[in-house]
Amino acid sequence: MRKSLVVLVVVLLACTLAVVAGCGGSKTESQSDAQKILKQSQDKMSEVETVKVTGKMVIGTPGAEVKQETADLSMEAKMVTPDEIEGHMVITESTGAKTDVYMSQGYVYTNDPATGWYKQKADEAGTSSTMMSPQDLEELSKYAENVTMTETGDEYKLTFDVGSEYFEKAMAAQYGDESTQTIPGSKELEEMMKSLIKGIEMSVTYTIDKSTMLARSADIKMTMKDAPMMGDVSIAMDLNFSDYGAPVEVALPAEAQSAQEVTPGTAMPSIPGLGI
Repeated sequence: MRKSLVVLVVVLLACTLAVVAGCGGSKTESQSDAQKILKQSQDKMSEVETVKVTGKMVIGTPGAEVKQETADLSMEAKMVTPDEIEGHMVITESTGAKTDVYMSQGYVYTNDPATGWYKQKADEAGTSSTMMSPQDLEELSKYAENVTMTETGDEYKLTFDVGSEYFEKAMAAQYGDESTQTIPGSKELEEMMKSLIKGIEMSVTYTIDKSTMLARSADIKMTMKDAPMMGDVSIAMDLNFSDYGAPVEVALPAEAQSAQEVTPGTAMPSIPGLGI
């Protein structure tokens, strides 16, 4: 699986821990009620110390040589501080190839089956400990648009779009003004990303347990137009959450200690707010 898409998996998983919602049935509520439930669930999720996530992702790139990639995902994560997490994710492709991703001590470590271990500072990767913190997840929800809710039985289902303003703000935070740009070609990358961000569309559906107000599942759909080296891209990710509060121990493998560090200047350009 391409490195940029591995990073995307990490970030979309971050987004699912972000804004919280639920699965439902018959009765449709007003948008204000939906936003109220979203906020209540967010507040509850901000108290979570550990969580386990499993799911599947399908990536479509009709204009590329490889038209579709599928992968099974599993992740366990714990909050170290309000701004930092530790976590371990395994991405298993349909071919059987496995990619390990660790988030530890401010770095994202990835074991690429083809090239071995590399690491990147979490804030530079755009995926970070901070991206997965409750504070940043709450920031994402501020840009939720067209929020709707249905409820039935013991669940809520919230559906909303993530507006392009979120990605534009994230890009501004990453690139800053020209006086702070030290990465060769960063101005050109910024202009390319501005154009690409206009073509991003993302929708999220969350299922929330009424009794706990914690997320049970999430369905994320995203499309991009004219992504660099990939063309049009569609992504569908279905995730399930479990084992809230269960013990999680993240042990970075010994071989990852010597991982090559990459920087924004040596890695593929990323889309701020998405990590790709």
